[in-house]
Amino acid sequence: MLTLTRRVGETLHIGDHTAIVVEALEHGKVRIKVQSDQSTRMVLADGKPADRPVLGLSSSRER
Repeated sequence: MLTLTRRVGETLHIGDHTAIVVEALEHGKVRIKVQSDQSTRMVLADGKPADRPVLGLSSSRER
């Protein structure tokens, strides 16, 4: 397991097609945005599929 510290607005890139962005910290909760190809399957920890659509990564993304 990897544990990271990120600030609001910072991004973690996983491979070439997935990015996790820290959107907000509010009332002890973290809101994240996962950007990925439509072909990437996302499942929540409870086994339910994540809501779609998920925004695709743009070719001009910053790293």
